Amino acid sequence: MKELRADLHMHTRASDGTLTPKELIKQIIENNIDIFAVTDHDTIGSIEETRKLAKEHGKIFIPGVEISSLLDGEVFHILAYNFDENHKEFIDLIKNNEHLLEKKDDDSIKMLIEHGFDLDFEEYLQYEHNPMNGGWKTLNFLKEKGLCSNVNEFFTKIFVRERALEYPDFPHPKEVIEMIIKAGGVPILAHPRYGKSKFTLEETLENFKNWGVKGIECLHPHHNKDVINKLKEYCIQNNLIITGGSDYHGGLITERSLGYPEFYSRGDIFLK
Repeated sequence: MKELRADLHMHTRASDGTLTPKELIKQIIENNIDIFAVTDHDTIGSIEETRKLAKEHGKIFIPGVEISSLLDGEVFHILAYNFDENHKEFIDLIKNNEHLLEKKDDDSIKMLIEHGFDLDFEEYLQYEHNPMNGGWKTLNFLKEKGLCSNVNEFFTKIFVRERALEYPDFPHPKEVIEMIIKAGGVPILAHPRYGKSKFTLEETLENFKNWGVKGIECLHPHHNKDVINKLKEYCIQNNLIITGGSDYHGGLITERSLGYPEFYSRGDIFLK
């Protein structure tokens, strides 16, 4: 199988992206992407519709999901590909993560009220998040209230210092990796150098390799050339899969473009 243009990391309205599967497929066609995966955060809500559309348009679709895990208070995302979508324990894990994220939404509004923000919790509960805006309920509620205008301000203007958000009690990365494998899927460490971390890149890579991860997302918008080269070299030395993706969210994160950084793959390593 020859190498084809691929993008193995993107989001729809099922999580925090702005596009429907139909709108996303249109952009995939326009950008000449041959192999793609939808990897919504802790949900597989768009997989069935996307699979159908991909088949209609002759695109190679790999079902995926981006699962949240927690290590010493720090979140690590793990991409799962080609898993059994009916595996009960696996689905229960991602559904529980989704529940934890929703509860964190509620708790964050309560915290702002405790810190003196002029917000009404009952009004927040009645607020209906419009998926076409992307993001999540708390973000869009606070945007409507004029307290922030985008994702960056949400984290740098509101939830800072004594109001800094703590992550929910997601499962340990080792547990997530084992569950993905148990469900017949391929676990890939997502963007290992996304932002600040208490762990060195070397520590992160060794930890995830020892926990059984099968590959690393080497190409990502947050990785510079030096990081990409280090990650590729590590994968080659340790017989791990090299992947890449745009982490595209539609209009939510405007500086990201579908299909960039460019990545070419045979895709057969993920196909059954």
